[in-house]
Amino acid sequence: MERMEYLIVIPAHRPKINWLVSFLNSVALHAVPSEAKILVIASDRNDHHYFTQALSHHRLAANLLFLDAEAWIRDNLGSDALVERLRQNTDRCAINLKKFVGLSWALQNGVETTICLDSDTLAVAGLARIHEVARGNHEEALYIGGSIGRAPNRDLLAGIVRESATLFAPAARLEIAARTNGHTLYTWFADMPVYGAEHLRGFFACMEATHGSLALFLAALRWETFDHLLYMFYRVCFHGARIFDCHKELGIGAIPELLTPRELFQIGTATGYDVGWMSAGKAYDHPEAFRILPNLSLLSHFDRF
Repeated sequence: MERMEYLIVIPAHRPKINWLVSFLNSVALHAVPSEAKILVIASDRNDHHYFTQALSHHRLAANLLFLDAEAWIRDNLGSDALVERLRQNTDRCAINLKKFVGLSWALQNGVETTICLDSDTLAVAGLARIHEVARGNHEEALYIGGSIGRAPNRDLLAGIVRESATLFAPAARLEIAARTNGHTLYTWFADMPVYGAEHLRGFFACMEATHGSLALFLAALRWETFDHLLYMFYRVCFHGARIFDCHKELGIGAIPELLTPRELFQIGTATGYDVGWMSAGKAYDHPEAFRILPNLSLLSHFDRF
């Protein structure tokens, strides 16, 4: 297989193919390097065939790769129990399980930097710029945290942080609790979910050591154990990544996915953080986003716009 300098991983769900196509259409509006690849993760053989056929004539067809998650699990882990867990979507684990299957595939295939997205994302810049911003922020190892204290769904958010922490060993759990102010500092959607090969390899080794095997780690995933949150916590505990508490430092009370462009500009000015993405709704409610955030590249939660 040719070298992949740019890889985006997207778990695909057949009833939501409209969002996947919308994302691909938005990417196609910009320059697309021939080496840029987008890996679509299907749940099983039938969905793999469906997505392969449905997208065979898309403008980006040459840039698309497809992976059957069930087949990958059988071939690499030999776990019928894990296949059944994916098939039944036990604990609503499917989306996170498919993401980690895609990230494992990326490591197997020598990808250095991988972005893992939901399909309800919109590209507002070319793939080369998207990856440039993503790599830059990953190297800075800085994550933006927002206090959940004012959020109407604060119990849900605290549960996500707490449940994600339970997948780590006891010492790391204590570190995560301390660094998130008792599971009240929320970093999900603070940045586009980008993974560097060296730290991703270390993350999987950490999870295998904690759970006994890769299959057992993947079997422990639930809806609440968000993929990038786990990776952020690993980097915070073992690689010196920092969490910037925007409420404590700047008096900004919103969680990351609800930050306005001006709040993101304020955070970027204070920290050097290069704002690369934000929620679609906030961007379109505040059109100055595209003026004051020059490297804005991706909009998340486009299905909520």
